Amino acid sequence: MKKHTLLFVLSAVLLFAQQLYAFNWPVDDPLVVSTFGGDKWGSYASGLEVYAENAEIRPCDDGEVIFYENSDRPGTLPGRIGHFVVVEHERKLRTLYAGIEPAEDISEMTGVTASDILGELGGISKSARLHLHFAVIDSEFGQYVNPLLLLNSIVDNASPEIRSIRLLNEAGFTSVDKNAVIKAGKTEIQAEIFDPGMSDDYFTLMAPYKIQLFHNGEEIFYLNFESLRYDAGSALIQSREDMKYDDFYRGDGYVSLGEISLVPGDSRFEILVSDYSENETGRTFQLTVIE
Repeated sequence: MKKHTLLFVLSAVLLFAQQLYAFNWPVDDPLVVSTFGGDKWGSYASGLEVYAENAEIRPCDDGEVIFYENSDRPGTLPGRIGHFVVVEHERKLRTLYAGIEPAEDISEMTGVTASDILGELGGISKSARLHLHFAVIDSEFGQYVNPLLLLNSIVDNASPEIRSIRLLNEAGFTSVDKNAVIKAGKTEIQAEIFDPGMSDDYFTLMAPYKIQLFHNGEEIFYLNFESLRYDAGSALIQSREDMKYDDFYRGDGYVSLGEISLVPGDSRFEILVSDYSENETGRTFQLTVIE
């Protein structure tokens, strides 16, 4: 199956799933502090990190417990995500609940409902603060799906931020205010982009949902965080084109919006960034390109 056909099918499946139902949140009063596709341990985050006051973890929908991991099982070693439970739902969607202490009767659980308790926060993990790592796996297509596309919506009034922009060419970095002068040639556009989070009480930098870059009115970069897959051990965000982690994240909070061959004259750029609640931020800048 061609890549673009596969992405079309996936988008149709996600849209169909959203129209039929939405997953319940596995915790009460969730506070999302890390989003799908974020910069995590030198790779893309494959799910969400969620803080909650109530430590009880419930399935997001009816399903079947197909796997669990805890230190009571022979030969178990602590992992980065700690103890976890995997539940399989309809349409071959699986949900992962990690960083939890599975319920004592987890081995006896087969069919579960959204009211059952899978466990509590507190399983062994490498994180300093207890939180739930929640991921959605589409086992039919062999990929992770952004959980926020399937979970019930929660209030988020904060718009994404575009804090700064810089250009990189053979001469080095050039900071962009509103106008900048740069020599013609191949240039990479980088920007400090993030979603500030969903709560005024807890500040955190998260990945947005969609990023677009326009040059003189023409879209030259597009990325949305709908799904990711692993290829030879490397995570790839699946958008219009696959995006490797090292091709996107540039360190110091910057991301790459691709390269462009600049020619002498005036160039106008616009960056648009949106989050999962359709809050949007835009920023334009003008370049004077010289020989």
